[in-house]
Amino acid sequence: MSGVRSEVERKKEVTMISTYHGKETKLKLTKCRQEKQKPVSVLDYNETIRGVDLKDQLLQPYLLER
Repeated sequence: MSGVRSEVERKKEVTMISTYHGKETKLKLTKCRQEKQKPVSVLDYNETIRGVDLKDQLLQPYLLER
């Protein structure tokens, strides 16, 4: 299990705990074309959350209030 602290683009500090990822980082190009080191766990999270958001968006009309 590893813990990673990272500053996201909005300058908020986040803490992530992962039993899957280590402390590896990758270079990521920002919108301003600058290279930035980011933890692999943050990059994987950002990549997979898009699918969850899309699923939630598509299911919204079908949800029933209890």
